[in-house]
Amino acid sequence: MDGYRVNQESASRFHKSTDGRNYSYDGACASPIRQAHAEEISKTMRAKIAKAVREVFASKLRNEIPQFVLVETQRTRPGDRLFSWRMNPNANAYIYLFISPKYNQDRFSVELACSAAEFPMQMPREPNFCEQNGPIRFRLPRLYKDQWPKKNWEPMWEVGPHDTPREAISRVVAPRHEVGKIQEGLLPIEQAIELVEPQVQDAINKIRRFGIPFFQKIGGQNSGKA
Repeated sequence: MDGYRVNQESASRFHKSTDGRNYSYDGACASPIRQAHAEEISKTMRAKIAKAVREVFASKLRNEIPQFVLVETQRTRPGDRLFSWRMNPNANAYIYLFISPKYNQDRFSVELACSAAEFPMQMPREPNFCEQNGPIRFRLPRLYKDQWPKKNWEPMWEVGPHDTPREAISRVVAPRHEVGKIQEGLLPIEQAIELVEPQVQDAINKIRRFGIPFFQKIGGQNSGKA
C-alpha cells in the first residue's frame, strides 16, 4: 500500500470542493451533492482512474468476498461505493470504497462499518467502539496500525508513486493556481490505470485478512441479541 495522509481524528467534518461547495468527509453532504453528479465526480480522483478503481474493486469483491453486495444509497458521496453483508438479523456489515475528494490525488481508501440498521453516518472512529457503543465506522488500516510505514500517518492506496508525508501535505494545501504544476507530478492516466489492479487487490487482501475476522467477531457477539 502506498501513500499517506495525516491521521486527524479531530479534523474538521467538512472540506471545501474546488467549486466552493461543502462536503463532509464521512459521506454526509450539503444539499447540492446530488446535483451535477458527474461534475463533482470529475473533481475528485481523475475520472478514468476512479472509474477503473470502482469497477475492479466491485469485481474482485464479488469474486472473492461474495457475501457483500452493492448498495444503492444516498448516504455516500457520488462516485464512492457501498457494499453490505447481512451477518445476522441483528448486525449488518458494510464496506465503503472512498475515492479521494482531492483533485490532485489518485488515491482511495476503504472504510468498514457495522450497524443493526443502515450505514452509520458518524465520523470514522476506532474499531473497538463497535463493541461498546453500537453502530460504528472506521478506516480499514485501523485494524493493522502496527504495520503502518510511518507512525500517525494513516495509509491510503495510491495509484502511482507514493508521496512522502511532506509531499502529501504540499498537495493538500496547494493553491488552485498551482493545480497544473501538481498534475504534472501525477502519472499519465494510461500508466496509472495499469496500477489500479494491484492496489485494489491489496485492499481486498487486507479486507479478507483483517476485516472479515473483525466482522465475524462482531456478528457472533450480536447474533443472540433480541
